[in-house]
Amino acid sequence: MNRPCHAATVFRSAAGLCLAALGGCVAAPPGSPSFRAGSVQHHPEGGVALGFLAEPAIIAGVPCRGWVRLRPDGALSSFELAAAATVQGHALPAASYVWLDDAGRLQTCFLSCDTVLHGYVCRGGPFKMATSFHDNGALRAFFPRDEMTIDGVVCAATTQAPVHLHDNGRLAKCRLAADVTVGGRTLRRGDTIELDADGRLVDGTAGRPGVTGR
Repeated sequence: MNRPCHAATVFRSAAGLCLAALGGCVAAPPGSPSFRAGSVQHHPEGGVALGFLAEPAIIAGVPCRGWVRLRPDGALSSFELAAAATVQGHALPAASYVWLDDAGRLQTCFLSCDTVLHGYVCRGGPFKMATSFHDNGALRAFFPRDEMTIDGVVCAATTQAPVHLHDNGRLAKCRLAADVTVGGRTLRRGDTIELDADGRLVDGTAGRPGVTGR
C-alpha cells in the first residue's frame, strides 16, 4: 500500500514566497512572468494564452512552474504547481497539474502522488490519474489506491474505472469489489453500480462485467 505523500512546506519570508519543494525562494515578479523564448502563444486579443515559464513564479498567489495557460482576462486556466499549495480549499502536492473551468473553479487535477482529499486517498504518481471536482468544490471522481467502502458499497481499486461521487458526497458510481444488495437487487463483484444522490439504485442499472485490478 502506497502512503499518501506529505505536502512540502510553503511559507512566506521577507524574500518572497519560499518554495521548500524547490530548495529556494522565488520572489513574486513585479510584472508579468517571463517565459521561454518561442514557447508563448497569444489570444486573438493579444494576451498570453500559453507559455513555458522561464523560472518558477507566483501567479495570482499560486506557485507555478513549466507550462501555464491563461484566459483572455489573464486569469489562470491550467498550471503545474511549483510547490505544495492549497487551491480553493484543497491541499495539493507539488508537481501536480491543475485545470480550472471557465468560471475559475477547480475542475480537474493530476496529482503527483497519492493525496488525501475529502477523506479519500486519491491515486497519483508519475502517470497522474485524473481527480475531478463538482462546482461546489466537492470531490466528483477519483481513482482509489485500495479497495474502499463508501455508503456500504465496496468499490474496487482500478485504473480503468474511477469512483464517482455526487456533490453531496454520496456514492454515485463505482466498480464493485464485492457483491452487494441494494433495493432488493444483488449486483456481483466486477459489476458497475450506479446510485442516485439519495443512495437508490438508478433505474435501468445493469451489471456490466469489468476486470478489476490495480
